[in-house]
Amino acid sequence: MAEKIIFDVGDFPIVNSTDSGIIPEEQLLVDQEIANTESGSWIQNTLGGLSIGNLDNMFVAGERYLKGNLSSEDLESYDKLNITAKQGLMDFSIPGLLLNATKRWITGEPIDANWETTLEQLDVTPDEWDSMPLEQRVKDIKKTSVDRRIERYNPDINSAEYKVANFTGMVADPLLAVSMTKIPTLAAYGGVEATIYDLSNTGEIDPINTAIGTAFGGTIGTVFQGGVKLYNKSKSKQLTAAITNEMNRLAAQSTTKYQLPIDLYEQAATNLGLDLKVLNDTFKINKIKSPVNRDIAIDALEKTSRELVVKKGGQNVVTKGLDYIIEPISEGIKRISPRTYGKLKQVERTLFEDSHTYATMVDPFLRRAFRTNALTKTQKDKLWLDMSNANSQKDVDDILNFLGGSGKQGTSLVNDFKLYRRAMDDIHAQRVAAGNTELLKITGYSPRKIVSNKRWYAGAKANEVSAINKILKETYKINDPKEASEATLEKAISKYLKGTKTKNTQQAGSAKPRQKEKLTAKQLNAYQQPWQATHRYIKESMEEVQRYKVFGTKNIDVDGDIDKTISNYIAKELKAGKISGNDVDSLKEYLTARFINGPKQMNEHLRKAKDLGYMTLLGHPSNAIRQFGDLAAAAYVNGIKNTVKGVVSTLNRGKMLTPKEMGLLDNVAEEFASDTATKRGVDAVFKYSGFRSVDALGKGALVNSSIYKAGQQVKSPKGTAKFLDEWSSILGAEDAAKAVDDFKAFNKGTIDKPTPLMKDIAFMKLSKIQPVTLSEMPRGYLNNPNGRMMYMLQSFAMKHVNVIRQDALKEIARGNVAGGIKNLVKLMGFYTVANAGADKIIDMVLNKDTKAEDTWWANFYRSTGFLSKYDVDQMARGGEIYEWATAIPVPPLDPVAKGVLEAGQIANNLARGRRWDSDMKEAGKDMWQNVPIVGRLMANWLY
Repeated sequence: MAEKIIFDVGDFPIVNSTDSGIIPEEQLLVDQEIANTESGSWIQNTLGGLSIGNLDNMFVAGERYLKGNLSSEDLESYDKLNITAKQGLMDFSIPGLLLNATKRWITGEPIDANWETTLEQLDVTPDEWDSMPLEQRVKDIKKTSVDRRIERYNPDINSAEYKVANFTGMVADPLLAVSMTKIPTLAAYGGVEATIYDLSNTGEIDPINTAIGTAFGGTIGTVFQGGVKLYNKSKSKQLTAAITNEMNRLAAQSTTKYQLPIDLYEQAATNLGLDLKVLNDTFKINKIKSPVNRDIAIDALEKTSRELVVKKGGQNVVTKGLDYIIEPISEGIKRISPRTYGKLKQVERTLFEDSHTYATMVDPFLRRAFRTNALTKTQKDKLWLDMSNANSQKDVDDILNFLGGSGKQGTSLVNDFKLYRRAMDDIHAQRVAAGNTELLKITGYSPRKIVSNKRWYAGAKANEVSAINKILKETYKINDPKEASEATLEKAISKYLKGTKTKNTQQAGSAKPRQKEKLTAKQLNAYQQPWQATHRYIKESMEEVQRYKVFGTKNIDVDGDIDKTISNYIAKELKAGKISGNDVDSLKEYLTARFINGPKQMNEHLRKAKDLGYMTLLGHPSNAIRQFGDLAAAAYVNGIKNTVKGVVSTLNRGKMLTPKEMGLLDNVAEEFASDTATKRGVDAVFKYSGFRSVDALGKGALVNSSIYKAGQQVKSPKGTAKFLDEWSSILGAEDAAKAVDDFKAFNKGTIDKPTPLMKDIAFMKLSKIQPVTLSEMPRGYLNNPNGRMMYMLQSFAMKHVNVIRQDALKEIARGNVAGGIKNLVKLMGFYTVANAGADKIIDMVLNKDTKAEDTWWANFYRSTGFLSKYDVDQMARGGEIYEWATAIPVPPLDPVAKGVLEAGQIANNLARGRRWDSDMKEAGKDMWQNVPIVGRLMANWLY
C-alpha cells in the first residue's frame, strides 16, 4: 500500500473550497516534484503564495474555526462525512472518473486516495485534542498547513510574486463579488472577514481589527463604486456617440432633406442592438436629440471623420523636405481636402478596372490580326491602312468583308473585330457620359499616332506637303524643308493637323473630328503599330474621363488646358467653403504634380536603361519568393485571420476581388509604368520569373482581407462608429453610410460580390501600402521626370516609411502615444518575421549558408523603411556594407555595370588571343547575375 500522506483543506490553493482531509498521493507527488525545483522560482512563489493565502480565505478560515470548536468525537464524524463526500466525487464526478481512467490505463490500478482525518494530520489523540484550548487548536491546524506548504513549495516569502499571490488567495471568494454591488455590503464584508480572521487564528475577536476591516471594506467599496460610475460614464459617452453616429447615418440616407423619421432615436438604438430601458436605467441616457435635417447630419459625420483622418504635414524645413521627397501627394491632398482625395482614388480605381476591361476587348483582335500568321504581311498592311482611314459604316463593313475572306481564321477575325469595334464605341460613349459632350463620333474610328514626322512628311500628298512648307517658311523662316529639325517639323505638322496647342493641353485622340485627308500607304511607317496606338488611346481616354470625374464638367477648360481646369476646380471648392484660403497654393501644387507633371515621360534613353535594370535586378525567382513577404502588409492592415481568408479567396477566385479584374496586374507599381519595347520585356520577365504571380497574390490578399475586415467592423456599434469616422470625410457621409449597409448585406449573403463602394475602400487600403498609381508617388518623383531614375527600386520602401510616419510617428505627435507605439511594433514585427522567412527560403534556393541571426537583423532594419527589398537582396549577395551604403543615393545599376565590365574583359581576352577567362576571378559570374530568370541561380550554383 502506498505511504499515507497527511493534508488538510489548507494544503490546496483552490479558491472557495471548503475541503478538508486527504488528497490523492499522485497529486501530492506532483506538488512535491514542483517543490524540488530551484528554491524561490516564480512557480514556487506563486503556488506557495496562493496556497498559504488561501488558508485565510473567509471560507477556509471559517471552517478552521468551526473545527476548533468541535469535540474529538464530533470532529471525527465531521471528517468522515467530508471524506465520504470527497471519495464520492472521486468515484463519480467527471474529473474523478478521468483521473481514475488515466491511472488504470498507466498502472492497471485505481487511485488510492488515502484520506486522513484532522487528528491524524496533527498527530494528536482524541484526549489531547479535547484538552486543548480553542486558540491552540486553530493555531495548530493553521501552523501544520503552513509548514507543509513551505516544505512543499519552498517559496521566497519576500518575493513580489509570493505577496501578490498570497493576497489573491486570501481575498478570492464569491462573497467578495456579491458584496461589491453596494458600499454598505462591502463594508460589512470587510468587518466579517476581519472577525473570522481573528477567530480562525486566535480563537478571539479583536474589536479594533473588526472596525478596521469594516472601514477598509467601506473605503474599497467607495473606490470601486466610483470606478463603476466612471466606467458607466465613459461607456455612456461611447454609447451616446454610437447612437448619434447611427442617427446621423440614417438621416444622411434619407431621401428627403427635411422630413426625417420621427423615431430616429429608437431606430438607431434598435439597429445597434441596444435596450432603451438599459440605456436609461444603467447609463442614464435619455432620448438623444435628432439632427434637424439631412445636411446637418452629413456635416456632423464628415466633421468627426475629418478630425480623425487629417494629420499635420511637415512643420519645419527638414520635415517639409521629407514631404517633398517621400510623402505621396495623396497624403497632402487628404490633408487639405479628404473628399478630393477620396474622389481621386475612386476614379483611379475605376480607371484601372475600365482600362483592363477595354484591353481584354481589343487584344484578341489586335493579337490575331497583327501579331500572328493569320494574315500575310500584305493583308496586315491593307487592314492597318483601312482601319486608319475608316470614318463610315461602309468602311467598317468593307473591313468585315475583307476579314471574312482573308483565310482559315476569317470567322474568328470577324468576331474579334466586332468586339474591338464595340470597345471603341463604348469608350466614346463613356467619354461623352463623363462630360465631354462636344465629342463627335467617328464611325469606324481606330486610334493612330505619329511617331516619325519626317517619314510622315516624306509620304504625304502634294497638297499636304505644300501646306506644311508654307508653315515652315512663314512661321519658322525655313525655306528648305530639309533644313528643318525633327522638333520643328513636328510643330509644323501638328499645326497643320490640329492647330496650335497651349503648353499644358491634354486631350485624348479623337477629341476633335479629323481635319486631314486620308493616309497614304507610304505614311503607315510613320505611325505607331495598331496595338500600341490602341492601348495608348485607351489610357488617354480613361485619363480624360478621370479628369472630368475628379474636377467636374463645369470646371474642365474647353480647350483642355489643365492649368485652367485645376484653377477652376480650386476656386469652386474655396467658394463652397470646402477648403481654406491658406491651402489654395498647396492644393494646386499637388494637383499640378498629379495631372500635369506626373504623366510626363522620362528621357527615352533613361527609360530604357531603367527597364533593363528592372529586368536584370528583379527578373529572378528569388525576387518572386521575396514578394511573399508582402503578405505582412495585409496582416498589419487587416489582421492575420482576415489575411488568411484574403489569400484563400484570391487563390480560389469566386465572388471576391481578383487583381486581374481590377486592372492591378497591368501595373506592378507606378515606377514600373511605361510604354516601350523594353517595358514589354520587363512584363515578360516578371511573368515568367513568377514575380507577377506572387505580386498578384499579395495585392489580392490585401484587397480581399480589407473587405473581410470592414465586414467584421460593421457588425458592432463601436465598429460601425469607427468605420464612419474613418470614411465619412473621404467617401462623403452619404456614401459612407451606404457602404455600411453594403458590408452588412455582404455579411448576410444578400449580395454576392463586392459593390463599387466596397471596392473603393479596398483599393484605398491597397494604395496606402503599395504605390500603384501616380497619386501615391511624391512630388519629387512627379515634378522631375528624368529625376525618377533616383527613385528606381525605392518606391515600396518610401511607402513603408510613409506608413511609419502616418501610423506611428504622427499618431504619437498628436497625443496617441500608445496607439502609435502599438502600430510601430506591429508593423515592424510582421515585416521582420515574414521577410526573414522568405529570405531563408531564398538562401536555400540560391545555395547560400546565411546565419539566421544575420537574416533577422537585415530584415529588422528593413522594417524601419530605410532599406528596400533590393538593398536587402544586395546585402544577401555578399556585397560590402560600405559599397552598399554609398550606392543608396544613386540608381542601383552597379550589378549591370559589373556585368558589362566583365563582358568587356572577356572580349578583350578573346581579341588578344588569350583564354577567355585569363586573369579573371570567377569569370562569368557577374554576367550570369544579370541574365533574367536563370542567371542568379546559375551564378550561385556554378561558382
